[in-house]
Amino acid sequence: MIDLPAGPLHEVAVLGAHCDDIAIGAGATLLTLSRANPGVSVHALVLCGAGTEREAEERAAL
Repeated sequence: MIDLPAGPLHEVAVLGAHCDDIAIGAGATLLTLSRANPGVSVHALVLCGAGTEREAEERAAL
């Protein structure tokens, strides 16, 4: 694991191939970061689902 510098964290970027990849793979880490850094912005990029019947479901999962 990469040692993050001490200090406030303002933004986090996460990538996932499917809507649940981020929640399953990094959900606990993101929750810990958000509790330690109130107001942190999480930017998520999910690389599938657009234009399909599951798009709304995938958006809701974020």
